[in-house]
Amino acid sequence: MLGVLREVTDLPGGHRMLKLSMPEYIDELAESFEEYLPKQAPSAPWKPKTLLGIKQNDYDPSEAEQKKYYDLGYMKLVGSLLWIARMSYDELAFGISQLCSVMSKPSEIAWTAALNMLKWLVENKHCGACYRTDFSETIDGVTFSANDLYCYVDSGHGQFDDGKAQHGHVMVFGGGTVKSVSKKHDVVTAATQYSEYIGQFHAVQNCIAARNLFEELGEIGEKYIQSCTYVLGDNAAALGVGMLKKAPGHFELKYHYQREMVEQKKIKFIKVGTLENTADLMTKAVEIVVFKRLYPKLKGIAAL
Repeated sequence: MLGVLREVTDLPGGHRMLKLSMPEYIDELAESFEEYLPKQAPSAPWKPKTLLGIKQNDYDPSEAEQKKYYDLGYMKLVGSLLWIARMSYDELAFGISQLCSVMSKPSEIAWTAALNMLKWLVENKHCGACYRTDFSETIDGVTFSANDLYCYVDSGHGQFDDGKAQHGHVMVFGGGTVKSVSKKHDVVTAATQYSEYIGQFHAVQNCIAARNLFEELGEIGEKYIQSCTYVLGDNAAALGVGMLKKAPGHFELKYHYQREMVEQKKIKFIKVGTLENTADLMTKAVEIVVFKRLYPKLKGIAAL
């Protein structure tokens, strides 16, 4: 928790709110790169439709360009942003994954994107992770409270020039994000349904890990997992396979782990609309209008 400000506020009705943010850390980082920061903050931490990667066909910085931005402190800047993202600013996850993918070959495009992210952070440094005991959200007829563990999941398909895609999920507890993942698939998939199904697999794995942690806490934690954990996605075909409907024969067996968890009544899937799927922020550089819609949900304040 190095560099994290923890604020606890008493609310009406005996409720409490915990907020985690890093304003001082962000200001110190911004001060060290002040001469390079843009004057105006962008509307979102990552520019829509922007993809980076050393395997991208249009990404080919010269050795001189790489050295220039390496010497300017690209590794320090991105490493610090990664720390910030992991601690309490999950909205950076997709952009951070892009910046880290070119850590060995920084370019002007990557450098500018990192500085824009930092500038956005300066303007939003007080909007850290938020958790409240009075949290309540109803999705598809199911009401979640602060005591419920649930998870949004999403995946792209064929986004990158190597044929792979980004998957991601956002796990919610206490009304706020307790774990977020934004990562490139290990394999190339033949259909969107398969990409989404793989994304579900990774989300279910982390949900089960969280459930196991609660079990290890004994009486303190077991009350939070008395019912199944809901996983919310927006691809009906992939959810159908996960809910024990017939699975296509070309799906790798390991990804059917989620079907076993459904059979054991530890996991249950729910279909949500794309514009309500918070995990969309983990899988792509979304349009500004989508970011503004999903951002409050990611911060745990949308349903209050």
